[in-house]
Amino acid sequence: MDRVRIDPVTGDIISVESLDHETSSFLRFHVLATDDTVTDIQDESRVASALVIVAVLNVDDELPRFEHRKYTLSVPENQPEMTLVGHVVARDADAPPYDELRYQLNGGVDADAFVLDPKTGSLRTRKMLDRERKSEYHVTVMAESVGRAARAFANVTVRVGDLNDHAPVIISPSGGNGSVHVSSSALPGRLVTRIRAVDADQGPNARLTYDWNSRTETETKSTPPPPFRVEPQTGSVYLTESLNDVPDGTTYKLHVLVRDNGMPPTASTASLYIVVDRDIIGAERSRSGAATAVDAGGEKFRFVLEGKFQLAVVIGVIVLCIILAGALLAAIVVCRRRRTRCPPEGAISDTKQGDHGLGAAIQACNGDSADDTFDAIDVLEPVLSKLKPKPLAAVVTVAKNDRLQVLRTFSYYIRILFTNK
Repeated sequence: MDRVRIDPVTGDIISVESLDHETSSFLRFHVLATDDTVTDIQDESRVASALVIVAVLNVDDELPRFEHRKYTLSVPENQPEMTLVGHVVARDADAPPYDELRYQLNGGVDADAFVLDPKTGSLRTRKMLDRERKSEYHVTVMAESVGRAARAFANVTVRVGDLNDHAPVIISPSGGNGSVHVSSSALPGRLVTRIRAVDADQGPNARLTYDWNSRTETETKSTPPPPFRVEPQTGSVYLTESLNDVPDGTTYKLHVLVRDNGMPPTASTASLYIVVDRDIIGAERSRSGAATAVDAGGEKFRFVLEGKFQLAVVIGVIVLCIILAGALLAAIVVCRRRRTRCPPEGAISDTKQGDHGLGAAIQACNGDSADDTFDAIDVLEPVLSKLKPKPLAAVVTVAKNDRLQVLRTFSYYIRILFTNK
């Protein structure tokens, strides 16, 4: 027995190494006790033996440990709340009852989306998950020993599986109803337009196939085979026959069908109008304002006219605002100049205090009768002959917004000039 030793004198049993209850819960061995006294009758020692069993007591000395430091679980989207996602498992090497653990969520940015069973470690959803809104969740779980505050942690990543819950959305033809123009002189094999669609799902659920129904309408309501074909993988529409014999303005109505490859598949439809036009060469025009030109190599370049039109409108509005602001500023300047030049009502003479004749003349000019006006002129003639002529701006001081007095004052000076002559 190399794990314990016995004192030969006292008989004490002493452990040689640390004992672990989880490794060995008890030790079993025999001990011998000898008497070294030798008798005359027999030349041998007296010996006694005993079976010793040492029980190793259990204490809560082990730490809980998760089976994995990181867990990656998955759950389909659109499942009801409390749907099982998976289990996390931790173990405590202590013997019962110290091996009991309690699980709980220890935070994380997405902890509010899940519920963790404290006894079994089963992880369930708290709400319905939508992959298109969020495809991956991250939480941290904790296992704690019941006997003491010993804890273990693990990171859990929950990936939301995709279901085919979204139908394809057709972008072009826009609004599910659009038109393109093709030249009647276009050669077979020319790219006419391209059907565009998107799907919010993932993987095969988002892989689209383009087609159209066999039913085709024209202006004559007949249903001939359309002279076009659609590429199933790209949605490109090509011309298959010459349009030389097709009347100008003929419109083909094609019922576009776009489906995904989900199980079960979902589909969307739209109407595409292809108009035969002799006035265009190698270009297509659509009602939505987009034009597509095709070069000799068959490559397509799309010029979005809607964006250019909107830019032109913005520039036009800015230029108009600048013009209006300039006109308003010019009007303000003109008004201010007119106010400084126009004499006010009740204008007074700028002559000296001794020259009262001009003030009396102006006062007479303000009268309403014609006789009073001419009498004032007769009185002012000798006075005016002595005055030196002065500029109008120096003779008359203008007040604010008195246009009536300005007219009367000018009328007065004009009459003086004519009378002197």
